[in-house]
Amino acid sequence: MVWREDQHRARSPVSESQVAMQGPTTSQGPQPALDAKRLTLMSGYVGRVLCVGHDWDVRHLSSQQALSALGRGASVEQMLNETLGGQEIRWLSVHAADGGLALRLHQVRDEGTIDFLDVTAFSPVDAGEEFGEGRLLGRFADAETALAAAEANGGRPDRWVNAGVVQDEYADLLRAHGR
Repeated sequence: MVWREDQHRARSPVSESQVAMQGPTTSQGPQPALDAKRLTLMSGYVGRVLCVGHDWDVRHLSSQQALSALGRGASVEQMLNETLGGQEIRWLSVHAADGGLALRLHQVRDEGTIDFLDVTAFSPVDAGEEFGEGRLLGRFADAETALAAAEANGGRPDRWVNAGVVQDEYADLLRAHGR
């Protein structure tokens, strides 16, 4: 039995042959068929396929994938909190800016619930900061230098996610703390 899980964590059973014939469903509709045993991620894929004994959840990007995303003009983010013991949520983001890349540190108050995960809408710890803006840590000409600077500011090379996925990281922290 194969389970399809969408971006809202709703699960529905499907047979492996259905997955192989239909392929993943994205916001643009069904995509070309994929072999469930050799799942290939596609641009825009918002769910994951789970098979008994296998979990192809690839939320975290490899260093090469993060570099590639930045090279395409996409943004990457990384949750710095490992627990919710404090009153704030911290994450890093790297995004295109002024012909280069900007590294930002976001620090917001922990105001979320499992039904309200948009950490960019939480109140900033620094009253002078705009919502979702973060504090600029530096501007860089290339992705390698930007990611190295992120590591110097508490980031890890194996914890990058695509833009917007940091909310899923926050949801995992909430669940781990029974909130």
